[in-house]
Amino acid sequence: MGITIHYRGRLNDLGQIARLRAELADIAASMGWESRQLDDDGEQPPDARLRPARRGMTIDGNLGLKGIIVSPGGGAESLRFCFDAQGQEKGTFCFFRQPR
Repeated sequence: MGITIHYRGRLNDLGQIARLRAELADIAASMGWESRQLDDDGEQPPDARLRPARRGMTIDGNLGLKGIIVSPGGGAESLRFCFDAQGQEKGTFCFFRQPR
């Protein structure tokens, strides 16, 4: 069984991305969650590619996004707050728990 939350939004001020990242990184750290900050150049064309890593896959190259990915663990997928050069954001948060 799982819950999926779809969300989207837009930042009115792109200058707020750094503050949002800092706040979410602080929350993640206080909860013992992992987080990864993105600070790619949105003016350059994306050239990202997937590369195998020890735990799944990792992304190399420019995604053209700024934001943060928070990984709560415990069976939940990552929560992504990533914005393009125009401030547009889309994300999906999925939480799965093993049936009892």
